[in-house]
Amino acid sequence: MDETTNKDLEAIEELHRQDVAATKAGDYETLMSLMDEECIVFPPDSEPEDGRAYLSRFRASSDSIEPEPEILELLQDWEEVRLLGEFAYEQGIVRYAVRDASGAGGNRGGENRGTPYLFLLLIEGN
Repeated sequence: MDETTNKDLEAIEELHRQDVAATKAGDYETLMSLMDEECIVFPPDSEPEDGRAYLSRFRASSDSIEPEPEILELLQDWEEVRLLGEFAYEQGIVRYAVRDASGAGGNRGGENRGTPYLFLLLIEGN
């Protein structure tokens, strides 16, 4: 791999670290900053929607009186990452365990199989 490819892959790994840390911390500002203005999400069993609006809805629900569930574990298993010019494509499985506000917990997202994800990333200069 050339130096540019390695730098891009390292930047994608850093993006993953920031995403996991912000998600665990409930840091919606950081999560929003990681999304492009034109981000579209395709939630399961729903219509595609603006990514920032989708995240804002979760933020609004977290501002409610009920405490948010605690994310105990969040693992990203990216099975494929490909660089395509100014874009990168990645697909994989995200697994997580949460404890609800009552203290009950250990629920794993999508049971043991996790939740499939597909991302198209914009690679910005430097």
